[in-house]
Amino acid sequence: MTNDLRPSGRWTAVAFAVLCALALAAAGCGGDDKPAVCDDLEQLSSDIDELQGIDLTAGAGPIADADASLESITTDLEDVKTDAEAELSEPIAALETSLDEVSTEFDTAKADDDLSSTEAQGLLDSLASVSTSWEALKAAAPDCDLDE
Repeated sequence: MTNDLRPSGRWTAVAFAVLCALALAAAGCGGDDKPAVCDDLEQLSSDIDELQGIDLTAGAGPIADADASLESITTDLEDVKTDAEAELSEPIAALETSLDEVSTEFDTAKADDDLSSTEAQGLLDSLASVSTSWEALKAAAPDCDLDE
């Protein structure tokens, strides 16, 4: 009988399997993985920034550009709804309502050659509503770090 201190092949395999399982468990916990909805919200944030950056004092030209922004927002919001958890349903619905209002205001403004002060105020009010709804949606998704 040899007094060999080397572990047997079976024990080596078991120890290796346990170490691999622990490594996989550690990788799954505490990683930097964010929910899929976070990527959707980041894209939506970019589109909302673009919409809010429209210069209403420049006349009807930039207002016509709002269509592209609103289409992007609509597409990205659908992605958010697909990936979102139930707790985001209320702020998503509020944002959709605000976006419907701003879309209506932009359509009214595009129909006229000149932007009246009433139309401009309607646009400003509806954009403020989008901003408020967007802030509420961001607050409902704290794991996404959207304010960075």
